[in-house]
Amino acid sequence: MAGQAAALAANGYTVASIPYDTHFFAALENERPDCVFNIAEGRRGKDRESIVPAICRSLDIPCTSSDAVGLGLSLDKDLCKHIAHAHGVPTPDWFVVRRIKALDSLALPFPLFVKPNFEGSSMGIRPDSIVRTAEQLRERVAWLLCKIGPALVETYMPGPELTVGLLGNDDPIAFPVAEVRTAGRVYDKTMKNKDKMEEEIVCPAPIAPESAGELVAWSKTLFHELGLAGMARFDFKCDAAGKPGFLEVNPLPGMSRYYSVFTFQAQAASLTYEQLIGRIVELALERRRK
Repeated sequence: MAGQAAALAANGYTVASIPYDTHFFAALENERPDCVFNIAEGRRGKDRESIVPAICRSLDIPCTSSDAVGLGLSLDKDLCKHIAHAHGVPTPDWFVVRRIKALDSLALPFPLFVKPNFEGSSMGIRPDSIVRTAEQLRERVAWLLCKIGPALVETYMPGPELTVGLLGNDDPIAFPVAEVRTAGRVYDKTMKNKDKMEEEIVCPAPIAPESAGELVAWSKTLFHELGLAGMARFDFKCDAAGKPGFLEVNPLPGMSRYYSVFTFQAQAASLTYEQLIGRIVELALERRRK
């Protein structure tokens, strides 16, 4: 958070930090800022990311993130995959498990990947998220149902992981496509919570321009269909033949100056960190004026 505050100050803004707690509404109403730079992912529930923009809307205060509806839709991986499928964006075959008995009707071939349906930032993802037997699948799904919530089970994609960053409102620009290399490891939370990067970010990704253009077009389609604004990062993974499929969208991408994929992509697009943060605020203020 200190990095964003410094970048905002460099853009000429006076910065006040408002904790996201039970006093948030009252504090925001009292402070009445010109804009809220939203990095709050919430505490619990599938609507947790929607609370800050909903409060900002109720107080008529611009907010840098997408609105409450867009953030809520984006957190539901199952719904996002249905929207992707309906609009011709390829996505790995999947199945949502809300009760363990539902596994009795699962017909997807192994190997499979198991993750929470309503989480982000690799919450609930571990090395054993890749399952190769019915026993492993049942064990992993049971753990998620007990500890977190509904599980999304999808065809495992063993190929490269690619990501598209978008910045804008009605007509977002696309940063160069990045490839995330993890040396064969599952990209879990331990790799994302760190003081230094354990993964390798290659940006631009070593893919054909036609392939990059296709990923960007798919991402822009989903950006509009989900009603997103400001910024978002779309994650894809390739199958054994190199064909990409949409995994999920993060409308609140990491904003670390040093180890967030989105900021690496912005840098590859010749935007400094300060310019990126400043532009995100400008986009929020532009939405307010419309």
